[in-house]
Amino acid sequence: MPGSEAAATTQPEDDERAADLPLRRGFYVSNDTACGEASNATLALLHAAGLNSAREDCHFDTVVPLGGARYRTTEHCAVIGTGDMIGYATDWEVLSDRDFRRTLASGAVIRMRRCEQSSLPEAWRMIDLDAAINREGVTPSPR
Repeated sequence: MPGSEAAATTQPEDDERAADLPLRRGFYVSNDTACGEASNATLALLHAAGLNSAREDCHFDTVVPLGGARYRTTEHCAVIGTGDMIGYATDWEVLSDRDFRRTLASGAVIRMRRCEQSSLPEAWRMIDLDAAINREGVTPSPR
């Protein structure tokens, strides 16, 4: 992704970074996709330390309030499948405790909203959500 830079491979000292964003933890789906039609391409998990998608497992290093409902995160992400580490700075606009818009360094804008686990396709309903949010073990990626 343009504008990204290599990140250190160390974990952040405070592994509760998602708590710094006023969002409910859980599954988020692209705003233009019905919860029941979510797929790897349209779904992410906001967990205790960051955001996990089909392609990357990201951990927040910093969450900086920019005023109002805007935040800037620095994240280090493991590319799923290769383990390569990538770093990002991302701007977040929290629209409610269940809805956000992210602007990536490339300029791409992603809007997502929280979906209850029971409303998602079966593969995601089978995941132990509490364990996934609290990062207890590895969360399988439904295929």
